[in-house]
Parts: sequence; structure tokens; C-alpha cells
Amino acid sequence: MWESKCGRFTTGCGPHSSNCPTDSIAVTARTILFGTHPDFRGQGLKTALLLASLRAGRRLGFESTECSWALEDNEPVNSVLEFVGAQPAKRYRLYQTDL
Repeated sequence: MWESKCGRFTTGCGPHSSNCPTDSIAVTARTILFGTHPDFRGQGLKTALLLASLRAGRRLGFESTECSWALEDNEPVNSVLEFVGAQPAKRYRLYQTDL
């Protein structure tokens, strides 16, 4: 799924799309919640899903994408991202305390 910076979650909103306001078109897309159900892991579905998403983004006119919520220790997801040439760009930390 792609998220444009015009604030909509859609697969049809992009720089070459007429359903997104032109003054808020983004050239960077965001892929969120990337993974597969345990019953279907190890079959190459993550790679196929990511490659299909990248192709769709290019067709819509996006120039780049961010893949978020990829935990540092999630080797299966990180290896797929590295396979398609993605590189870590930002790191976020979660902190917790008792209230």
C-alpha cells in the first residue's frame, strides 16, 4: 500500500494521478506494515510483494519509497529490503516506563 503526502491511503494517488490535489503531490511513497502470514513465509512472497509495490509506485510517478516499521532485528524483512537496494535511512527507538 502506498501513502502519498496528500494524506490519503490509496494505490491510485501519485504524481501522475488526477485524484490527488496537485499542490500536495509527493514524489516519495511510504510502504507500511510489510510482511506475510506465518503459514506463507519462506515462499518468496515478501520479495514478490515488494517488487510489485515498487513497480506500481514507478507507474504512478513516485521517485522513491520509504519502508517503515522494519525492526532492526527482523532479518527476513531487512534482507528483502537490502535485496532490492534499499538502505537504512532513519532509525527510531521505542522507550517504555511504568506509570
